[in-house]
Amino acid sequence: MDTHDEAARPFIRFDPLLRQLLDFRLVELAMRDGGAVFQLSPEAEQRLQELVAPTPDADKLVSFTHRCAVCGEKRPTRHRHGASVCDPCWTRSAEPPTVGPPPVAVADPSPLTA
Repeated sequence: MDTHDEAARPFIRFDPLLRQLLDFRLVELAMRDGGAVFQLSPEAEQRLQELVAPTPDADKLVSFTHRCAVCGEKRPTRHRHGASVCDPCWTRSAEPPTVGPPPVAVADPSPLTA
């Protein structure tokens, strides 16, 4: 193998991806400055803009697949204070929810005296 082949080798693995971009018409051949260049299609450009847009805060995203960490019901939840909590449980308390089983009372370990 010559030096040129070695330099191109890492990029060869992208060939299937590049072919798919062309097959799905996500990349187009355009004439610019007297030469042909590849550019993203308008649809691909728009979708990329949507993908790189800032994501909303975690408490703004609603999940429909989690159970509430407070009541255990499977309903729409939001990620709040490290747990998935439904809106009814969240509005019941202004404090962060207690996640997990309720505390258990422990008997006094001292022996009974008579």
